[in-house]
Amino acid sequence: MTHTFIRFFTFFILLLGNHSLVATQETGILKLESRAVEKIPAPDVPRSVTPITRDALASDVVGERPDPKGTPTPVKVGMYIFDIFQIDDANQTFTGKIRYTLRWSDRRIASSERKIRKHPLLDNWSPLIREANTRNVKSDLSEETVFVDSEGHVVFAQVLDGTFTVPLNLHDFPLDSHRLYIRLESFYGSEDVKLLIDEKLTGWNSTLSIPDWIITNGRVEIGERFRSDQERNLAEFVFSFNIKRHIGYYLWKVIIPLTLIIMMSWSVFYIDPNRLEASVGLSATSILTLFAFQFTISTHLPKIAYLTRMDKFTMGCSILILLALIEGITTSYLANIDKRETALKVDYFSRVAFPIAYIGICIFAFFL
Repeated sequence: MTHTFIRFFTFFILLLGNHSLVATQETGILKLESRAVEKIPAPDVPRSVTPITRDALASDVVGERPDPKGTPTPVKVGMYIFDIFQIDDANQTFTGKIRYTLRWSDRRIASSERKIRKHPLLDNWSPLIREANTRNVKSDLSEETVFVDSEGHVVFAQVLDGTFTVPLNLHDFPLDSHRLYIRLESFYGSEDVKLLIDEKLTGWNSTLSIPDWIITNGRVEIGERFRSDQERNLAEFVFSFNIKRHIGYYLWKVIIPLTLIIMMSWSVFYIDPNRLEASVGLSATSILTLFAFQFTISTHLPKIAYLTRMDKFTMGCSILILLALIEGITTSYLANIDKRETALKVDYFSRVAFPIAYIGICIFAFFL
């Protein structure tokens, strides 16, 4: 009967996600670990559910645990990521669709009827596990129900579609990499509920809707976290994965165009020092082009208070263009006071010094 129940449940969750279990195992490569998760920070965002207090855990609605006091109830947790639609740098969020499943045993609701029964989730005891870092998430299921077989094996499945919060450190933008995670939290502590990894139902789809990111190194962590509002440790399940940004977009749309604008400003070093109007006009054109370009790309850059690698690069480019304008004015002044040879020497020096300075800016911005 147990095998029949598992087969039925597998069919049920496949209908929910429209994905095969074979795809789960083949496309979601996981490095499974079981350890504490205190190092993963909890974002300070509104919860998607109302916290249940210690008194509520002992109420008749929740019910008593199926195992005696002192023996934690084993609960298998599986999570599958169907898709990641968007990663929002500025808002510290990512949007996706996931499914998580819970399996536990409760002999008290076993039945002599050899069929799968369907019950509302809160009619009997449940581990009360909910997602902890969500924002504007909706469920694809209209009601929360569990499926129970004749031996008391219980299965709960939930499919979520929406936004998840996660802190992102963008100092290395656009060469940055991050660890995103989805955190499930039980309202029981580890002394009451023992969370286990359901490897067969854990993984992710290989074809995700974020072409500007690479996803690698999926990992599951089991542990507990202290909740100050309840003054106790709660058991939790964390599915995390590494992401690395593709630099190609910013290389072709930002870095190379800025390099061309800088090279255009270097033209003043090859103009006769006596032609002040041409030197100033070319430098001013370069500065205006730079400002217009920065205004255009500002919508594609994260709005944060600290400097990123891209900020250092653009600021360095702006300084070089400004220095090119100052150099053009200086050489024209020297030429007008009968120091033409000195002006030419300054131009010759600038033709070498400015490219070297640009290379130094690139090394400082992107490699140090």
